[in-house]
Amino acid sequence: MKSPKSRGKISPTDYNSEIRKKTVKHMNKQTEYAVLYTRQERIRYAVVMLALFVALLLTTYFWLFPGWTHFVATAHCKTIFDMPGLVIMVYGIFVGIPISGGIFLELVFAWVGIKTIIEKRSPPANTKVFKKTEVLHGRDAVLKGVFILLFIPAMFLPFISWGYFQAGEFINQMDVDKLDYSMCVKQINNF
Repeated sequence: MKSPKSRGKISPTDYNSEIRKKTVKHMNKQTEYAVLYTRQERIRYAVVMLALFVALLLTTYFWLFPGWTHFVATAHCKTIFDMPGLVIMVYGIFVGIPISGGIFLELVFAWVGIKTIIEKRSPPANTKVFKKTEVLHGRDAVLKGVFILLFIPAMFLPFISWGYFQAGEFINQMDVDKLDYSMCVKQINNF
């Protein structure tokens, strides 16, 4: 039986044996890392992404912006689904663009989250990474997968809500009497 003074104290031999047990447990558990992209694969990936970015930029500049500029100049002349063109334009800017961006990003990242949850492994098997990443298993991996799935909607929802209210205020403050309706007549008469 231990004396009252030694209660709660660990002798040096007991302390060292506890540390050895913890160290052996930790040493038996080897850390697994995900497979890294090779240097050549990284360069190829960067070139493909740069080419896609340039193609998107050129398409936007030569096709989207001219069409958008024409629509903005004549939006008050149009009705789309029985809604004034100005309302469509303002809600498209403040709500449509954030929704489109959020849906696009969710489609890009959702498969990673779903595979992570199904496999209970993060990053999923046969997925290459850019930097040294420790593989998570079990509950931690499932939580990370759920986080990946819910992060983008949670990030975009405040922007979309804010944009919805801003668009309504913007439309209410718009002075419709100052718009140039001669453009509408020219457009109807094909001038």
